[in-house]
Amino acid sequence: MKNIFTAFLFAVTTASLSVYAAARSVAQTPPALQLFCAKGALDVVEKISPVYEATFGRKLIGHIAPARGSDATTIPSRLAEGERADVFLLDRMAISKLQQQGHIDSSSCADFGKSYIALAIPLGGDRPVIRSMEEFKQTLLDAKSIAYSESASGLYLENVLFNLMGVKERIAPKLKRITGKSVGEAVASGEAEIGLEQVSELSPLQGIDIVGLIPDQAQKMTLYTACMAPDTSHPEEARQFIKYISSNASFELIKASGLQPIVDPDYELHFKKG
Repeated sequence: MKNIFTAFLFAVTTASLSVYAAARSVAQTPPALQLFCAKGALDVVEKISPVYEATFGRKLIGHIAPARGSDATTIPSRLAEGERADVFLLDRMAISKLQQQGHIDSSSCADFGKSYIALAIPLGGDRPVIRSMEEFKQTLLDAKSIAYSESASGLYLENVLFNLMGVKERIAPKLKRITGKSVGEAVASGEAEIGLEQVSELSPLQGIDIVGLIPDQAQKMTLYTACMAPDTSHPEEARQFIKYISSNASFELIKASGLQPIVDPDYELHFKKG
């Protein structure tokens, strides 16, 4: 009888310790950082996430969302509905607007990458020559359909560049502003013959050929910035991530995403966890 009681007590104690250990493990798992990302920054998050988690033990969860517009999926609409993020990874223009609305802690911001506009065609299609402005202009005039984004680069094309090039009225019937998906997806599916979008947004996609960057005289650089939300529950961790993504430690991963890295020269490559 004593042996049975001892065995029972041992089993109960072991089970209790197992439950305690599991609960303690869950309690010690740090919460993931929630990130609102522009499309051009999402690939950066996907490439950085496993390295960052291995280094700091914290997951990164990127939520892709348009920074502009009144649709329910946009960042302003989601914030208005009470949804929150710890960090924003957006183009500088979008950051400035959110800052005016009180959604950005400006003291935390750091630039981490820049991107330029490229031209893409369906995989296997005839590659146009766009080395000069004249060649680029002729490509636009010859194309049956032209896709562009609703992001900062798309607004620049629609409102500035096409007018400066003197082609806006001539190509207007074949312009397609793409919403709800990427320009690259529209090109890959045959919805548009050519597409113009930031190279960082085109690089991860299948089914397209990136012909190259549009000429320097036509270019518009998009600067990506990381900023902390003022009401984040994890300010220390958010600042740590922003410091990391703007450092030499992220240089190659950002470059692999199609962005040109911008790093803090004072941040050490071999840093200590903390």
